[in-house]
Amino acid sequence: MDSLFYQVKNIWKKYFDIDDDIINICAADTIFTYFQDKLGMTHYLLFVGDNNTGKSNALTIFEQLAYRPLKDISISPANIYNFLGQFEEGQGIILEDEIDNIEEQEEKMRIYKAGYTKGAKVTRMYDSSSGSTKAKEQKRYNTYCFKAFSSEKQPTFYKAKGFVERIFTVKCSSGTPQYDITEVINDAGDARALFI
Repeated sequence: MDSLFYQVKNIWKKYFDIDDDIINICAADTIFTYFQDKLGMTHYLLFVGDNNTGKSNALTIFEQLAYRPLKDISISPANIYNFLGQFEEGQGIILEDEIDNIEEQEEKMRIYKAGYTKGAKVTRMYDSSSGSTKAKEQKRYNTYCFKAFSSEKQPTFYKAKGFVERIFTVKCSSGTPQYDITEVINDAGDARALFI
């Protein structure tokens, strides 16, 4: 486990220019995602900063290294239910970019507030109509998994108290990482990027 941690940490250090304590947390969380179903409780990471501070790159690093990621902008509650499913908890992670107005998204906020621990579910009606027969049934969806977010601002505490209490905020500023992760995963035809 120690050698795995140092390998993951070295990858993070190539692409994310921030202090060593944050790199340690990111590397440990990357490994944790593969065991989250065994541990049953998690925190979230929120990368906060202005444009060009590396906050979205941090999510991209998680996307490349962590377990079964759903990375997107403006993920809907229905997408979350479909992704996390009904059966086994912790079968993926959520990486949501640009959550600047999360306080205004009440249903998603409830999912994120409950989803830090195993056992929390959301019940929704499912229309299983076929032809002329109409049938509705209840389905229970999982909410638990590791989540990481990026935003230009911290959510307002009084509007998003439960959410804010579950996040560890990483304040990002401009830096000079050794490599740009976006150029490595999308080399735009530059063969040199394949050897990084």
